[in-house]
Amino acid sequence: MSTQSLSAASGLWGRHWQDGVGESVAIGGETVDFADLWSPWFNSLPPGAQLLDLACGAGSVSRLARQHPADLAVTGVDIADRLPEIDGVSLYPGVDLAALPFQDTGFDGVMSQFGFEYADTGPAAREAVRVLRPGGGLGLLVHAREGAILADTARRAVRARAFVAPDGIVETIRALLGIEAQTGREGLAGRADYLQLAQQATDRHRAARDSIAALPATDTAVDGLARLDALWRERKTLTPDEALARANGIRDRIADYAARLDALAAAARSESDMAAMARLFTGLGVVLSPVEPVMRRNRQFGWWLSGRKQGAPEP
Repeated sequence: MSTQSLSAASGLWGRHWQDGVGESVAIGGETVDFADLWSPWFNSLPPGAQLLDLACGAGSVSRLARQHPADLAVTGVDIADRLPEIDGVSLYPGVDLAALPFQDTGFDGVMSQFGFEYADTGPAAREAVRVLRPGGGLGLLVHAREGAILADTARRAVRARAFVAPDGIVETIRALLGIEAQTGREGLAGRADYLQLAQQATDRHRAARDSIAALPATDTAVDGLARLDALWRERKTLTPDEALARANGIRDRIADYAARLDALAAAARSESDMAAMARLFTGLGVVLSPVEPVMRRNRQFGWWLSGRKQGAPEP
């Protein structure tokens, strides 16, 4: 990944986790729980094991590890330039998984939940194995390309892009507020271009407002639409510059969301992709269990890849 791409990803995910998001996987607003998957893996580790959580985000797996009775110590790394605090976890933001800032064989376990697959897999796998002690455990939960998450992601991405398209509601209202901010509201009543834009904004706002009730409240694009609705109703109580600044913030929020959805779709792995990933780790000296599909509510959500680094555990 280029320096520019890393910088963009760092800011994108930093804004996401600092926005108060606690979990990244949900159905109908309810968090999907994977504790039953992780608990046996934690049980396989020695008491007081040192764990590394790759692409830890808001710490779903880190928190599970800290709650485990074996007194597991957790370090979390993420590409995000900012991370929310996770109780009892040492955090390293702005870390590329292809260049971990740790010494060789420093961890008893390396884990990741819906994060490892976003990295450059080859270098990231080599780094994960490098920092793992002989006999140490590897546990990765990876997005499934044909799974339930990807189907929902595609629908949400279409909505998000439509909202921020050049002819979508967000850009129409931004253009209208831009004219008001540039020239002031006085004397605009006779401007044909402004009046035409105002009618388009009114029509698109009405259509978007009517659609909110039928869309999932957990969709960030829908949240942005609700914020835009509030702005449209309150805009006359704001200065033109204030109204435009709020519209710009809504646009950026939805555009970030669409970018994260695109990243998720690109990161997801098919069955053949997972076979290739397994061969990669095997070649690096990890003895793997068979890759397993992870199901919830009769739908596939991911793939589970686990194993141990060859060699006797260090004393």
